[in-house]
Amino acid sequence: MTNRITHEGRSVADDNPFPVRTVTNNKVRWITSNNWSTGEFSGTSVIGSGSSAYVGLSELSDNADNIPYATSTSYTPSDGAKIEVASGKARLKAIGGTSMNWPYTTPANYSYSTSVVEVTGGVAKLLDLSPTDSTFYANYDSDVNGTWGSGDLTGTSSGGASVSGGKLDLKGGTVQYVSYDADLNADSLQTGCIRFTYTPDYSGVPAASQLPILISKASGNLANLIQINHLSSGGGDIRVQFYDTAGSLISQHDLGAYSASSGVPREMELNYNFSGGITQFFLHGTQLGSTITTSFTRGSDIGLMRVGSNVNGTLAADFEIDDLIVFSTVQHTANYTAGASIPQEKYSSSDPKIIPTSSFSFTTNLTSFSQTSTIPTNTSVRHIISHDAGTTFFWYSGGWTVSAETFAEANSASTINTNISAFTNTGIFIYSSFLHSTDGVKTPELNDIQISEPIVLSTDDNLYVDTKDAAQIAPTNIIAWLTSNFISAIQTNTAIGVLLSKDGRVSWDTYSGGWSTTGSPTLRASSISLSDATLNFPTFPLGSGTLDVRVFLKADTITATTPEVSNISVTSDAGFATSGRYRTATYDSTYWDLDWGTFSESSTLPTGTTITFRTKAGNTTEDMDAESFGSALSDGDDAGVIGQGIQFRIDFTGDGNTTGQVSEMTVKFTSPAIVYVAP
Repeated sequence: MTNRITHEGRSVADDNPFPVRTVTNNKVRWITSNNWSTGEFSGTSVIGSGSSAYVGLSELSDNADNIPYATSTSYTPSDGAKIEVASGKARLKAIGGTSMNWPYTTPANYSYSTSVVEVTGGVAKLLDLSPTDSTFYANYDSDVNGTWGSGDLTGTSSGGASVSGGKLDLKGGTVQYVSYDADLNADSLQTGCIRFTYTPDYSGVPAASQLPILISKASGNLANLIQINHLSSGGGDIRVQFYDTAGSLISQHDLGAYSASSGVPREMELNYNFSGGITQFFLHGTQLGSTITTSFTRGSDIGLMRVGSNVNGTLAADFEIDDLIVFSTVQHTANYTAGASIPQEKYSSSDPKIIPTSSFSFTTNLTSFSQTSTIPTNTSVRHIISHDAGTTFFWYSGGWTVSAETFAEANSASTINTNISAFTNTGIFIYSSFLHSTDGVKTPELNDIQISEPIVLSTDDNLYVDTKDAAQIAPTNIIAWLTSNFISAIQTNTAIGVLLSKDGRVSWDTYSGGWSTTGSPTLRASSISLSDATLNFPTFPLGSGTLDVRVFLKADTITATTPEVSNISVTSDAGFATSGRYRTATYDSTYWDLDWGTFSESSTLPTGTTITFRTKAGNTTEDMDAESFGSALSDGDDAGVIGQGIQFRIDFTGDGNTTGQVSEMTVKFTSPAIVYVAP
């Protein structure tokens, strides 16, 4: 419609926003069955189709809500010791799984013999029985090797040197000796002490000079040499010699005569401090000769300790050596009593034990036993265990058997770990550990012992978790429930049940052909499955309070994996807009100054809704734009407007739960009498 509303050869239906079936009997009908698609929709829409279609308030988008098990404080467990909300899930709580750790950090927490065992620096180990700062010792009880020391203990015999009668036998006046790798265990370069028991096989002055011991760079090399001689000249003086890194003699001292007695042992001890210029030699505890004040620096290239000959291996020997010990520090600077006892072992080989003073109460079969330790070659740790706080100890020998509490009747940690589940399932646990050194040269080191119980679940039948506070859903502006979906995991031998509440957890509803309040809301038997809850959720009443969910979790065996619920997603019908308007396009009658007559309508008006009809007319577009919609029309009222074109407006209000419905409008003509519109 531009300047004048005209037909201009078009059918009336082409301009009609409400498609017109028939214009007869002085009236025009607008019906929704022909789809009211033209016009202006604001908060309104055509709902349905065909003969059941109507114009009404628009349906709002469905609500989507979640109950995520993310915040534990938003949920209430029936028994916090057995069921929980954690890690984003409602689940049965792990019971047991308790572990006990015995770290060897506090000596007072353990009982042991302090004469052979020590607890220090977080480690339980055999006590080092060797004299302070000793680096090498050979007792020659069984072979030419060192008994203990900080490095290689292997002795290499030459010329038939051997052990006899608990001593290194170098008698006979032939070239025979034993060599050791001194780089590892016999020299600290600037300070030290060499002590040994010397038993000559001659009396007085030896027929040929004897050389009990030397330390040097290598066989045949004088560099960094220290050596002790019993000379065959000068009345049988004891001579000490020191060489520098180039193999040149730095100092040579004849300290005084030693008149030997065949078969009579004498202790010899050389203490040297080349940095301080104090070197002393003691013969059986008494200093021989003057203190040597020579100072010099020895090199670090030390690779040989030889007993019985010179660096070239050409000097004959005629004596026995016993209790050879080397220190990294000076041992004496004044006369002392010779013959101090030297431990025959660096570490006790008596298999001493160590027992914690604390125990562990357990009520299920234990699942593990382990140790953190360092176990050198020829050492080990074994254990025995007790379920009565140490009154009786057991070891595993095809079955758990009472132990004689010896190393022989004890087990490794791995053996105990493999079989501990077969140990008794209740009691007060304690253990005893044996520290074993096969040769007394090295010690095992024990850092800690750990045991653990299995992780189990409660098999109680009525454990549940309730929503509360922020986790519940308030059904504001909801007219009906639509769907529910449970994100869950139901493992073998587990089950999940559900109850719903519509009144803020005052009562709980179950489903059995319909929703009803249960009289036993704390029993899982009253609940329904997740599938039944999902299937029947759309019929759950809205109620007057919040939507709450009670989730029952059940495990049939204590070792089952827990069932879990991590989220419940819920959708609901949000209803309708609470106000809206539909305005038709202008209908062109093609008649100037047409007098529009009686108005009628077909509508449905539920409680809480209103529908208001208004109209206006005009001969031109400008007329229509200038006109305002008139007063509200009721069915049977005269339209009361004149013009070639006519337009209607329908105003809707509602309470959000439903909408008024308009399915048809009709307006009669006062003139002309009949208008025919081609189909």
